[in-house]
Amino acid sequence: MTTIDTPTEPAVRADPNSTKAERQAEGRLPLVDRLANLVVIVLPFIALFAAISLAWGRGVGWADIVALSAMYLLTGLGVTVGFHRLLTHRSFQTKKWVRATFAILGSMSVEGPAIRWVAFHRAHHQHSDGAHDPHSPHHHGGGIMGVLRGFYEAHMGWMMRTSDEGLSKYVSDMEHDRMMRVVSDTWWVWALVGLAIPAAFVGLVTQSWF
Repeated sequence: MTTIDTPTEPAVRADPNSTKAERQAEGRLPLVDRLANLVVIVLPFIALFAAISLAWGRGVGWADIVALSAMYLLTGLGVTVGFHRLLTHRSFQTKKWVRATFAILGSMSVEGPAIRWVAFHRAHHQHSDGAHDPHSPHHHGGGIMGVLRGFYEAHMGWMMRTSDEGLSKYVSDMEHDRMMRVVSDTWWVWALVGLAIPAAFVGLVTQSWF
């Protein structure tokens, strides 16, 4: 039977006349920060659909949409179920070939080696949004520029770092797993395969190199 937690105290509605400092103390982001968050989350999707509509029939067709959707789903599962739930949090146990498959699919997302990804994410949970969190969106200043810098650092900037110093202690279990080491060390091969699969699929369907 499923149980649902219910709050023990009634929710307190924020006073619309409260000052900016009071809203921040209550844990609410200033309006400009919330708008910046909305823009960086929504705008890329709007741009994607706009680009597809403008290119439809001129190089983009249903085969491309199928390839896009399938690879988005597979690589998304590779990151969320594979890199995150299975490898980082060890939320469930499975066979070695399933672990390897999820690690390969995650590698196709082009977010770097599996072991490095897991090391960063375990460190993130160990020091969540603290000074030693390797990809916190916070601590990058206020206002729109602070939100944009935080967005970049949390989603892409951490992948550009050349130093992994101090992170190996978080992934000793994976470093002792030969299969994981092989998949992680050859991640760039799987990234290229992830680009080749949709290209080959669309090429075969359309019978066109274009």
